Amino acid sequence: MAFQMRTFLYVVFVVGYMSLSFIAGLCRKIVGSPVGKFGIFDFLYGGSGTLVCVVKESVKLYVNNIRTTHVELARKKAVESSLADARSQGIESKVAAKQAEKAGDKAAEIANKNANRILGPIVSSGWDLFEVIYYQGFNKELQHH
Repeated sequence: MAFQMRTFLYVVFVVGYMSLSFIAGLCRKIVGSPVGKFGIFDFLYGGSGTLVCVVKESVKLYVNNIRTTHVELARKKAVESSLADARSQGIESKVAAKQAEKAGDKAAEIANKNANRILGPIVSSGWDLFEVIYYQGFNKELQHH
């Protein structure tokens, strides 16, 4: 069991590392890289680009976690409410389950739209701030080289 968990964590680490490398490469490609061709270890150069890419991906993971939690909570409440209504009306359990599933899906869709409407501008303005930090740090790094 411990071996399987260790293997799983190793795979997660490698996939995460590769993902961050790829995303950092895209970030550096957008603004132009002083190093030249992007390699897998280039994002570890310790400059502001490294920090910005790590922060960006951390924020994306956090926001997606908030969105998912909000959507699943709305789905759960809608399903529970629909099942309670069906019990009070004496509806058959199979029919009630189908109705509850539909109500949960509809509530999840609405909650997802609401979360995107609220979180989108927040993340966008935050990313604008980090772009300013990145560009300023990138220019200073070029001046030092």
